[in-house]
Amino acid sequence: MSKKSNLKLKAVAFGALFAISLAISPAANAADNPFGMTELSKGGYMIVAGTAEHERKVKKYIRRGLDRMSEGDYHGAIVYFSRAIELGPDNPSAYFHRGRAKFEEGDYEGAIADFDQFIALDPGYAFAYTLRGDAKERLGDKQGARQDHTIADVIDYVRKDCDSESDQS
Repeated sequence: MSKKSNLKLKAVAFGALFAISLAISPAANAADNPFGMTELSKGGYMIVAGTAEHERKVKKYIRRGLDRMSEGDYHGAIVYFSRAIELGPDNPSAYFHRGRAKFEEGDYEGAIADFDQFIALDPGYAFAYTLRGDAKERLGDKQGARQDHTIADVIDYVRKDCDSESDQS
């Protein structure tokens, strides 16, 4: 066996041992793992966060959630969006859509929490502030609702102003 082949074999073996140690470790979850590995799934394989396969799975769960929402199955949608969040906690879209589904179910506090997460990840989307404001209004927080609606109006105004300036250039 050549020195190069031996080195490749050692690298593969180390990677496999590392993956197995993460999978059987009680602390092997995305929050505790700086390497971005997830636990072994029921299917028996591991997905590395940030890979194309990982992103594909997150998007698949979001699409399934959107399908459930279009059918009026908000609880089913929440299940799929929650799974997308487990796999991709930095994906703002999953929080936004789960917040919408919670809002439709009447879980306004849950919706606000999801819109908060979305806004922390993507603060420039006016509709998130509008929906969060609507949820606050349903809970009787008129001042909080007014603030969120004002922020949404400002974002829309600035965006339209920027769009009109770029059209003139």
